Amino acid sequence: MKNLVKTLIMMPLAALSLISCNDSSETTYQAYMTAVSSIGTPYSCYFISDDSIKVIPTGNYNVIKNFVTNDRVLATFVIPAGKITNPVEVEFSAITKLETESITYSAKPDTCGSDGIDIENAWHCGGVDGTNHFLTIAYSYAISASAPKHEFYLVDNSSSLNNPDEDGYYHLELRHDSNDDTPLMKANTVSTFMLPPQYTQSGYKGLIIDYIPLSQTEDNGKAKKTISF
Repeated sequence: MKNLVKTLIMMPLAALSLISCNDSSETTYQAYMTAVSSIGTPYSCYFISDDSIKVIPTGNYNVIKNFVTNDRVLATFVIPAGKITNPVEVEFSAITKLETESITYSAKPDTCGSDGIDIENAWHCGGVDGTNHFLTIAYSYAISASAPKHEFYLVDNSSSLNNPDEDGYYHLELRHDSNDDTPLMKANTVSTFMLPPQYTQSGYKGLIIDYIPLSQTEDNGKAKKTISF
């Protein structure tokens, strides 16, 4: 079993899920989670954190009443017992639904954009209590003060003949289309993608996300982020 305290109490985007912010009176946590609908309980759903902790709400059920299985969320909460366990009971103070995106299939990934992007962190989660598998990516990119809409795609290159590679990793490409925006300052965001079973099947070691970095200094203008299962 994981060392839960060491894994969970970390800064945002530096860990896979539960992260704490010190408060003058008590510890407040934030976590990326996936909802699981529940029948015959006081709560309409519970959650699985991105490092597989079962999170059970205690009170304030109104804030979770509209969530269903496989909804992705970022939640803020306290732990009344003051101790991280599995399962863990929490009181939510805020919870935001994340838009779950789909993988794009293309034989010509360049048509989905070739602007720079820097992946800060990426992780795989899911497959617990009937939930889907997900890939979540935290990344930065350059924008202007009055930026047009930037578009991002996680692309499966259907023209590739070597996927998965000889080491057992499946390659996807994170693509960025700036729509000709002027790069003046850095912005940060997080995207979460549903992973169909073909990407997590037995025998695969993980995923490699290929991308074009902002610096453009890596070999051949490409960089990669490896996510092992």
